[in-house]
Amino acid sequence: MLATHEIDLAVMGSQLKELRTHAAEFAKHPMVFVAAPEHPLMQRKRVSVKDLESAHLLVRERGAGNDSKRE
Repeated sequence: MLATHEIDLAVMGSQLKELRTHAAEFAKHPMVFVAAPEHPLMQRKRVSVKDLESAHLLVRERGAGNDSKRE
């Protein structure tokens, strides 16, 4: 979905090397945001939970491996 520009931003366990994206760590657990380099949130040095309140996010189903980190 990122590769085809269907979504702008993803929270992932690691950055995919085959996609031309910018990743930013945001927690002690190795989860990163992955988005196009020109996405407004990627222009910031730090992204807070408040910054994400209006973002459209694609997340894994409840009970998935990293679901508890997002809660």
